[in-house]
Amino acid sequence: MKIDAKKLRILFVDDEHLEIISSLKHEGYDVEHWHDVDNLDNLCDGRHQIILLDVRGIGGKYGGNGLDVLKYVSTHNPLIFTCIFSAKPFTGEEAEIIRRHAGRSITKDCTLYELIEVFEAYASTLSDKKVIDAIEKEFTLGWLDKWKLKRGRQLTQDRLIKISKSSSIGVDALKIASNMTSIAVVLFKIFGGISS
Repeated sequence: MKIDAKKLRILFVDDEHLEIISSLKHEGYDVEHWHDVDNLDNLCDGRHQIILLDVRGIGGKYGGNGLDVLKYVSTHNPLIFTCIFSAKPFTGEEAEIIRRHAGRSITKDCTLYELIEVFEAYASTLSDKKVIDAIEKEFTLGWLDKWKLKRGRQLTQDRLIKISKSSSIGVDALKIASNMTSIAVVLFKIFGGISS
């Protein structure tokens, strides 16, 4: 089943006003805009499936910039598709961080349709297999866990606790699933299970 990119929740974190956000909303996309990150845990709680981050002008509250926020998101909830959205060129070190931690990078002078292509391309990759593969990078799921996820069912609280004790993303995964906002739970509930 193909997922409609308009059903994905998209977050822009940028200190500037962005006209492209109103254009995306007009096109029917579910878009939110934060001027900075007040709480890193809220950023990773799974309520957004796509996060676009500016590099400069955000993350100062944590003594860094957008790349530090990017690294936090990619290590605390790798199920979130992260995209760097910046107007300025990157140094070699910044480019390496982006390569390692971001799903994509796009310039702010892109057209609306180029940005929509990024969302559509990501939506076309979503499947139960992708979610299972992302979780299994940190924790090996048993056949029953995979069966439940493929059918849109939630893992048991005991199983989530075991995952949280055995993996680096486990605590976040537990919090996300408890809030019923993870891509592994919400997308499966919205679409009644997704097949590749």
